[in-house]
Amino acid sequence: VGFWDPKLKGADWVGAVERAGKELSQARSEGDREEAYDRLLAIFDDSHTFRLPAGRLPAQNWGTAGVRIGRDADGYAVKGVIPGTAADRAGMKTGDLILSVGGKKYGRQRVNFRDQFLAFEGAPGSSVELTWRPSGGETKTARLDRTLEEPGATLVWKSARVIRRGGRAYGYARLWGISAETALAIVDLLLDREEAGR
Repeated sequence: VGFWDPKLKGADWVGAVERAGKELSQARSEGDREEAYDRLLAIFDDSHTFRLPAGRLPAQNWGTAGVRIGRDADGYAVKGVIPGTAADRAGMKTGDLILSVGGKKYGRQRVNFRDQFLAFEGAPGSSVELTWRPSGGETKTARLDRTLEEPGATLVWKSARVIRRGGRAYGYARLWGISAETALAIVDLLLDREEAGR
């Protein structure tokens, strides 16, 4: 909890932790404990802050279907496709409309981010069925196999480019997820004119 700013969104973090502690001490099942943690994290009102139950994913070397989705005006849409993954091979593109994931319909109703995450991430070799509609195209369905996911920093480095246009240089990197060390290295690269020139 060290990242938490007690003034962020006016949330009473100390009070929320105390309430969660009481709820956890009275929990009768693992489900009750999970709900207490979910209520605690809900005070962040942040789509990407969630808790995974212990053992749900290994600490490293889990698999991915290779697609990132997010809210869109019409429901959910593809926000990114990891190169070389099942989603990439299936022809998914940014902006494609997501219709269902693992048999669950996706539409205007909000889907918990943890559920979205766990639909696409899991054991290497497992799969998820996805139905989507490309912009202006026909509806498609594919079973996407989860393959070992490369570290986010590796994906960032693979995408990094220095692009020259009109006598100016621009740095580009797709930020799938990134360690602090990689972020600093990319900043150093973009600030070093000699290195950027190479």
